[in-house]
Amino acid sequence: HFDQIRGLNATIHCLVSMVDYPM
Repeated sequence: HFDQIRGLNATIHCLVSMVDYPM
């Protein structure tokens, strides 16, 4: 299940990055 958690964190980080740095 750790893999799913890491994947979820990666997705959230990507979304947050997009919000913090809008293109």
